[in-house]
Amino acid sequence: MKLYADAPARRVRQAVTDLLVVAWVALCVRFGLWLHETVLSALGPTVQLEAAGSSLQSSLSDLGERLGAIPLLGNAISRPFERAADAGDAIGRVGADLGGYIEQTALVSGLAAAVIPLALVVIPWVLSRAAFARNAGAVRDLLATGDALDLLALRALATQPVRALAGVSPHPARDWREGRHDVVERLARVELARAGVAWPAESAPSRVDGA
Repeated sequence: MKLYADAPARRVRQAVTDLLVVAWVALCVRFGLWLHETVLSALGPTVQLEAAGSSLQSSLSDLGERLGAIPLLGNAISRPFERAADAGDAIGRVGADLGGYIEQTALVSGLAAAVIPLALVVIPWVLSRAAFARNAGAVRDLLATGDALDLLALRALATQPVRALAGVSPHPARDWREGRHDVVERLARVELARAGVAWPAESAPSRVDGA
């Protein structure tokens, strides 16, 4: 797999882009973690509320049990404290439920803050790099054939934009059919440049000005 172009300038641009993407990934992850921790900081009051409700329930339950031990009047005296203990238990459950909601919100918001901007940048970057690797690999395979010059020129005629072809020759298709070696070579070099593949020095074609 060919990940970087042979041309130095393009290779540097690709490397810089890769580094920027890596930096963006790190920034998004850090932002997601920061938001997660920020939302979790709201857990403090809920923990206190849960602890207060639990403590109130425990204290009132103990007091109700002690009062309930009083002969004759115990049940009547302890009943209000038992109801108050139930209320304290309800307060503790509210604190626990609210804490669970905050934890879920922190997790979802942290993930969303990291994943969404990551996807907006990383997915196009991955697709672009994969397309480059596939195209460069295909062109490199063409170079391994005996008809690399003609095949690359034909590929250029089929895939290059009209503006690029016009820069090679006013009539690139006709010149290719007529076998003009100089035009064929220029078409091949245009295709190589787009693919980011350098022509092997040992098989580099010489420029010919005529057919």
